[in-house]
Amino acid sequence: FDRLAEQDGFILVLPHDDVMLNAWQSSGSHARAAREFDLALETLCVDLDRVYLYGHGGGGLAAEELSCVLDRVEAVAVSAHRLGQGQRPCKHASTRYMLLTPLRDERDPPEGGFGCLGGAKISLAAHEQVYRRLHGCDDASRVVSRHRHGTCFSWGCTTPFVSCHVDGGRPLPGGEPNVPCEGTAVDFPYGERVWTFFTQPPPPQSHESDSGTQ
Repeated sequence: FDRLAEQDGFILVLPHDDVMLNAWQSSGSHARAAREFDLALETLCVDLDRVYLYGHGGGGLAAEELSCVLDRVEAVAVSAHRLGQGQRPCKHASTRYMLLTPLRDERDPPEGGFGCLGGAKISLAAHEQVYRRLHGCDDASRVVSRHRHGTCFSWGCTTPFVSCHVDGGRPLPGGEPNVPCEGTAVDFPYGERVWTFFTQPPPPQSHESDSGTQ
C-alpha cells in the first residue's frame, strides 16, 4: 500500500498490537492501535472524512473490530477472515465494507466448519448474508470486476458492501504459506481492489455492474 498511498496522497499508518511487532491481530490489540490512530490524527494533516482500515487474517478481524471502536472510520476491508460459528458482527452498518475471501484456504474453508487448524467458521455464503442484512442489501448480486484469479460482487445496499472471491490460498501475492494448509498465493490485485474501494466508493443503491477485466 505504500506505493498507492504515495501516488494518491494518503497517509499510511501501520499499527502494532500489544503482543506482535509489525503486525496486529484481533482482541487485545485495540488499545494500542487506537492510540496510534489518535496520535496520527492529532499530529498529521488528516481528512477525517476519509479514514479507512484494512487487515488480513487476524488483522482482518482486528480491523473490523476497531472500526466499531473508532467512530471516524468511513470504510473497512478485510481479507481471509470469516465469522466464527455463533459470532456476531459489531454494529457498523454505516461503514462501507469489503470482504476478500481466498477460496482455496483450508484454514477457513468456504463451506464453513472446522479448518485445518481448528476453530469452526460459518460458510462464505452465510457470512455474506449476515453483512447483506446489516447493510440493507437486496438479494441480486452484480459483478463489479473480474480478474484472472477472482471476481468481485456487489449488491444494491443502503451502505455499500463488496465481496471478492479469490481462486487461491490464504497468503497474499508474493507471500509464502505460514502453515501447509493455507495454500499458495495467486496473482490477485488485493491492494488495488481495496484501494479502489476506499478511494472510489460505489454509490449507495447502485444497480450498475462492471464486468471488465483489470
